[in-house]
Amino acid sequence: MKIIFLLVNKINKHTKMWAIVLGGLLLFGVSACKSNDSVKSHNLMETNLFSSKAINSPVNMAVFLPETDQLIEDNFLQGHIRLTPNAKQSFIAPINVKAKDIGPLQGLLPNIEFDFIQHKQTIIPLQRGLQLTQHPHWDYIVGLGKIWPQEEQKALFKIAMPFSLVEKNQNCVHNGALTFLIDYQGKTSNFYYQISSETCLYFNADFWGKGQVNYQAKVIPTAKTVIENFKDEIANRIKTKNIKELKNKYHDINVAKLSLKNIISREKMTLYGVVDQYHYVSDCQTRHGLYPFCDELVLPSYSTAKSLFAGLAMLRLAKIYPNIYHEKVTDWVPACDQQSWQEVTLGHLLNMTSGHYLSNKDTGDEDAKHSLIFFNAKTHQEKIRYSCRYLPKKQPAGERFIYHTSDTYLLGTALTHFIKAKKGKHADIFNDVLVNDLWPVIGFSPVVYSTRRTIDELQQPFSGYGLFLLRDDIAKLSRFFNQQLLMYSTAQESLLEVKNLKEALQRLDHPSGVKTSYDFLRYSNGFWARKVSDFLGCKKETWLPFMSGYGGISIVLLPDGREFYYVSDSGKFSWRSAIKELHKIKAICD
Repeated sequence: MKIIFLLVNKINKHTKMWAIVLGGLLLFGVSACKSNDSVKSHNLMETNLFSSKAINSPVNMAVFLPETDQLIEDNFLQGHIRLTPNAKQSFIAPINVKAKDIGPLQGLLPNIEFDFIQHKQTIIPLQRGLQLTQHPHWDYIVGLGKIWPQEEQKALFKIAMPFSLVEKNQNCVHNGALTFLIDYQGKTSNFYYQISSETCLYFNADFWGKGQVNYQAKVIPTAKTVIENFKDEIANRIKTKNIKELKNKYHDINVAKLSLKNIISREKMTLYGVVDQYHYVSDCQTRHGLYPFCDELVLPSYSTAKSLFAGLAMLRLAKIYPNIYHEKVTDWVPACDQQSWQEVTLGHLLNMTSGHYLSNKDTGDEDAKHSLIFFNAKTHQEKIRYSCRYLPKKQPAGERFIYHTSDTYLLGTALTHFIKAKKGKHADIFNDVLVNDLWPVIGFSPVVYSTRRTIDELQQPFSGYGLFLLRDDIAKLSRFFNQQLLMYSTAQESLLEVKNLKEALQRLDHPSGVKTSYDFLRYSNGFWARKVSDFLGCKKETWLPFMSGYGGISIVLLPDGREFYYVSDSGKFSWRSAIKELHKIKAICD
């Protein structure tokens, strides 16, 4: 196997300068627009796809964009695709890790396969959620792709598709694209793939290479339903505009500050957006041009799942079973049979006030090396052993906020046993409560219909991290929450228990939630809240609820239904400058 490592960081300044120049000359095109260089890039790629030659450096992502506006009216493809990477033509260039720390197969893609249906210009994979593999390092997700005719050869078509590598047992996502050629008879070229961006704080790398395509034509019995579902999904996406257009509508704001460029560098920002009347979106920057499938860019939840999974599950269950917040951990988690857990409730776990900890700093245990025992564990038995027994009781439950993902995992375990007791032994807290009851109402994409689980027969959902989203999924959250509050205020039947929802969203006359070590931060029902009245100049104390994820992810919910979010691997969690700009549009204090 030939996997090449490009160690740019180990060369001196002068050599590095020439390496950058040489690297620029090797790229197939320099921009995502249809320039002459871009056309040459496309033509060179088409020639290379039928050859056995390796491509020795990443290309501009423009090669994955259609070079023609010609439409396809007939649907002539449906069946099964299997993509097998060629180990001798697979390359990886680590950026913030050392070559010696890369596993022997870490630079090689797993085999990627899926059933699909072509509907005019769109390739619709039937499996769009997380797909588990036998690869030692990677699982994957495949998104909606494109097909278009080649200008020179009308009977030949190019397919380009977004895909993501997802780290085994973790939430890191490396986003890429792949392309290959196919004709009416189903004959295919090789495929080329490239990954030039990620949302992963501790592992940045470029991947690229070639492999074999195997296409098996077959009839998909559910084709009509799949196409109708696809049409509904696209129609229900919130209409997008480029975020720069906010300036046209609101002349006083500085759109550049919405990118948080004062604290997050461009290469560390995956994307950001504002939800107002429209969904104002940023471009999706990569190390080699703009990502060509920004609507399909897969985003990791990390700890925003503490709100979206654990928080929403509790709010939904509380609507049906009002006592759920007061249920005892020891009644639903047999592994937590120690006396120290007797007084701890599910509400305590949701609010991170179990009273069990080693460090009395808010995130001292979460940041400590011993937390890797939990995060690296693959089975439920390993995770629950840490969650129940590693952290001793230091004070009564409900008194001190100490952040533990293991507490949220305990909560998810308790809810699993609880829902099985109510609905039968095959019930699942993720599928039966979230996927069945809430996801269709929110309008989530198929990507959110799967979650990370333990690698064992039990397959316990992580509950505190491990979801995957598209940017449209994030944009729909504020609309859903406001819909639930509106239903309640108009005496309609809401899906969520509204009292705790109001606490989580800071919709009471006073700040709600558990105090943290910082007087401007609180935690309530799985949601964070930040006091913004000081830097906005509000006369009345004002708090904004937000969701937060490892590495630099924030989803901020404004009281008037607007929303600001960003996804990065910067390690930065400040969105103050963006909120000050949105405050200019409409006063948040009011």
